[in-house]
Amino acid sequence: MQLYATYRGLCSLTFRMFNAVRLGNVLHTYWESGRVLTPEDVGASEVFVIRSPRPSNVSINPPLITLGIREEELHQLLERFKGRPFLVHHLQPGAPLALLMLEGASDRDVLEGFVTAQRIAYDLSQTPGAGAGLPEGPCAVTAKALAYCAEHLQPLLVLLQEQGWEVGRTYIEQDKCRLQLVSGASAMGGRLEWGGEIV
Repeated sequence: MQLYATYRGLCSLTFRMFNAVRLGNVLHTYWESGRVLTPEDVGASEVFVIRSPRPSNVSINPPLITLGIREEELHQLLERFKGRPFLVHHLQPGAPLALLMLEGASDRDVLEGFVTAQRIAYDLSQTPGAGAGLPEGPCAVTAKALAYCAEHLQPLLVLLQEQGWEVGRTYIEQDKCRLQLVSGASAMGGRLEWGGEIV
């Protein structure tokens, strides 16, 4: 009885700051229906003991060794994202995308990177046969998501604030083991470090 009462008490809490699961749910609901969920909407359906009904489709700052990504692929990502403080790597079909934050990224950069990664995941889910691969190619899918954020991110943040969300700070990035550029790393050369390890 005590456990149930504690559980019910937790379910009545309302959080106004985003974590990855909350923001992912709000974004996908907005893109699917045009409705912006309020903190109260999310709080009423948020589950603390049981797994989230929408599994995470973006892995944030995963160890590079788990991605099987080669150095040349990292340099290609740096070129694709053109100086932005984040990279999004497409994993195997059906697996979460990897959002890699670069050292020095601000809270706003983390928010933009996460929205970009979620938009890529959403666009892939809307593409016929997306489960079999990336029909448009990773460059085209990435460019589409970046263009979306360039046009719609700021109006979206205003909508979220109007609904009572805190967008100045988030708990999206819980593991801050970020990618660091060393010696002018770029698509043409240089070095990259992750968690102090040169890759």
